[in-house]
Amino acid sequence: MKRVARIDGMPVQHELRGDPYQTTVVFLHGLGSGIEQFRPQITYFANHYQVLAISLRGHGDSMPQKTLTFQDYAIERLASDVLGLLDELDIRDYHLVGSSLGGVVALEVARLGPDNLLSVTTFGTAFWLTVPLLAVGALLVAERAMITVLGPRRYARLMSRSAAKTFDAQNRAATMFEEMAKKNAAGLLHLRRHLGNYSYAQWLVETNLPILMVRAEHDRSINRMVQPMISVREQLPHLSVVDLEGAGYLANLDRPQAFNRILDGFFREVNRR
Repeated sequence: MKRVARIDGMPVQHELRGDPYQTTVVFLHGLGSGIEQFRPQITYFANHYQVLAISLRGHGDSMPQKTLTFQDYAIERLASDVLGLLDELDIRDYHLVGSSLGGVVALEVARLGPDNLLSVTTFGTAFWLTVPLLAVGALLVAERAMITVLGPRRYARLMSRSAAKTFDAQNRAATMFEEMAKKNAAGLLHLRRHLGNYSYAQWLVETNLPILMVRAEHDRSINRMVQPMISVREQLPHLSVVDLEGAGYLANLDRPQAFNRILDGFFREVNRR
């Protein structure tokens, strides 16, 4: 059942399931999505772990009554929400799994160095990204126009076709994207702008935390962005890369069973160390 906790005055919607005596797997969804992005994983991993899925700031019911500003959507603020909720729920050892925006938030949480973080898994996530300000502005203008002209439903359908490959995954994505476009289009655009400029390159070199990157076959734009990191993988022994065929940007929805097996194997390997 989904609940809402207040972390420094900010409502943070979440769902906690599974065995509280087991290691926790924390799922952080992508931009415009929500807890439901990880429904197949919540159902599967709750049989073996404790599972915590979080609605990031501006999504679902993680919305205050006041209007949030651009700075309120900074990645550091979203990471603070996550860490605050983990403390509130007394979560001990945990694995972080993040998609897109959730992957960047997971990297920021990891950069802050909590002792009880066991690993980070990302997909649909670049570890650094620098887009010229003018280009970011043009993209935001175009996306705002799409939402306005097409309306939330048609906008969501269009975006879902580029985010997922299978019909079921596209339908799930469209439902989440439509809700976000209806409830908080301004927040969506603020977050998109924040995702135009960040870097975890230095942290990646300095950390020894186990990291898994799931590289989806059809997520071509992200695959191009992470290629420089892949090319120096031998210098990063803590980084594992697994390719997932037949999947797009929302890889966990396109190939849920295969995605679950990849995560399960990685967690077991980390737990053996």
